[in-house]
Amino acid sequence: MHKKKIGRSCKGCCTKAFYGLLENNDTNIQPIIDLFPKWNVKEADKNWCAAFVYYCCLLIIGGNPPLVEQILLL
Repeated sequence: MHKKKIGRSCKGCCTKAFYGLLENNDTNIQPIIDLFPKWNVKEADKNWCAAFVYYCCLLIIGGNPPLVEQILLL
């Protein structure tokens, strides 16, 4: 997949506002941290940026972790 196409797709993924623990709001990062079975919301809060990139890549390419690793190494 071409880098520019990946960038456009990632931009679309990034338009959704994800957030961790906020006062009086439920978190919505569960789909991201579900990719990492040892994590929970409290531990992932404020430390999930790289996981977000991985999550977006999986969405874009249809859930192929080895391909995500290749893309991230470009």
